[in-house]
Amino acid sequence: MSQESFIFGAIVAWAMHENNCKSLEEFNGSAITKLPKQQDSPELTPAMFTVPKYGEVGVPRYRQQVIHFGASYNGLPWEWPAFLEKFETLLKSMAWTEAHLFLDDELLGEYQYQWKSEQPYDPNNFVGVTKWEFKGGPRTFEPYFKR
Repeated sequence: MSQESFIFGAIVAWAMHENNCKSLEEFNGSAITKLPKQQDSPELTPAMFTVPKYGEVGVPRYRQQVIHFGASYNGLPWEWPAFLEKFETLLKSMAWTEAHLFLDDELLGEYQYQWKSEQPYDPNNFVGVTKWEFKGGPRTFEPYFKR
C-alpha cells in the first residue's frame, strides 16, 4: 500500500535572554543531535530538524528560538501512536514553551496537534518539559482503518 503522509511543524523554545541564549540552544540542540540517525519506523531523526543559532547571519529572531521540522512518510497514520511517543519523548528532553505539529495524509486528510508547556521556566536551570497541555487530532487512527 502506498499512502503519502507529511509532517511538519515547530518547537518554540523558552524566551531567551542575552546571557543564556547560547546555553538554551545547546541544551535543545543536544536533545535533537542525540536522536538516532537511523531507527525503526516511524523515523524521528536529527536530519528532520533545523536548529537556528543565535546571532547566525540570516536567522531572524526576536526572543524565542524556533526549531523547525518536517518529513515525508509512507502510511504514517498506521504508526501514529509510535510516532507521537517518539516525538513526546524528544519534547521531554527539551526546554520549550509550545510545539505545533501538522499531519497531512493523502487519504485521511489534515490534522493539527499542539503541546503547551505547563512547567515553570527557570532561566538558570534548563530541564526537559514533562508537564503539558495537549490539544489536537486523534492519537490513533485505528478506528479509521476498520471502516
